Amino acid sequence: MTLREEMKSRLVACGMFAAQADEVLRLAREDQALESVLQRWDDSVGDYPAVLLQTVWVSVMAVALDWIDVTVPKAWYRNMFV
Repeated sequence: MTLREEMKSRLVACGMFAAQADEVLRLAREDQALESVLQRWDDSVGDYPAVLLQTVWVSVMAVALDWIDVTVPKAWYRNMFV
């Protein structure tokens, strides 16, 4: 599984539709906090320690929360990202 697939899976597990998760990940690629993984989205998650995955996840959650607040502020799953 790639880093992108893992983050998408986590977003969907928190209640997003796949298309919404794709949009959040598109924005995450542009986010300054995730600049260090820009060239690594297609790497295998097995190549990285769990702590790195968790760090990426925290940043993706922040991007997701911003996206939710702008796009679907009353989404039932918003609290999953707070």
